[in-house]
Amino acid sequence: MNNNTESLRIHILLEAYRITQQSGNQNLRPGSPLTVYILKFVFQFRRQAMGQMIELKTKDGQTISAHRAEPAGKPRGGLVVIQEIWGVNKHIRNVADGYAADGYLVIAPAIFDRIERGVTMDEYTNETMQKGFGYMQKVNIDKALLDVG
Repeated sequence: MNNNTESLRIHILLEAYRITQQSGNQNLRPGSPLTVYILKFVFQFRRQAMGQMIELKTKDGQTISAHRAEPAGKPRGGLVVIQEIWGVNKHIRNVADGYAADGYLVIAPAIFDRIERGVTMDEYTNETMQKGFGYMQKVNIDKALLDVG
């Protein structure tokens, strides 16, 4: 299947999902087999444009890491994906890769690198959530804006 056919298939699946959600169809409730199938298919396709970790120089001269995901062809535009409290983890990298698969050049800077380099938490537990909140409280918003601007 080529990318246009695959993109159309994804669009149809997502539109079917949206319509059944609006109609209250219980077959597409969170965790249902159909919902899981649709989401696995979409994310499997979107992950084809894999990015890589790079180093960036911020406006104030700091070096931070970032996930950079490039589209297969000429970029339609550029996006900055902002991490959640778990750092630039697998989820954030998948989000960036998904937008790259849609044709965008994407950067996801590691905002926590100013506090501690390499913070990545792929497990969503109370412990990692508290750790993430701790990092967020230490983030200087003005400096973080230098990292994404």
